Amino acid sequence: MSCFILPDILVKDIEVACARFWWGSSADHKKASYVWKSILWGRNLVARGIRWRVGDMRSISVHNSRWIPTPHSFLVSSPRTLPADSLVSDLLDNDGRWKTQLIRDSFLDFEAEKII
Repeated sequence: MSCFILPDILVKDIEVACARFWWGSSADHKKASYVWKSILWGRNLVARGIRWRVGDMRSISVHNSRWIPTPHSFLVSSPRTLPADSLVSDLLDNDGRWKTQLIRDSFLDFEAEKII
């Protein structure tokens, strides 16, 4: 690795160029402000917990997917009473309604309430 001593005037010019790049015109400032607001908005989403929205439920594993709106992992924490390859769609009847008794029998109370 090499080190160079730069003249003070060159260092100042570089600093000015960097400052103009980040904070130069008011249009640039608005863009930077918009970007910053977007980052903060995204951070709030992450803080609330990004998870996938349940659609037709035919590709969502009961045990391995993050689909239950619980505070931390969004994973099922109930003891496994359903087969390992169970899908969320298996918890629905032919009319698309939850099989409430199966859910109550297969999940801890707090998870069953979140599902139903």
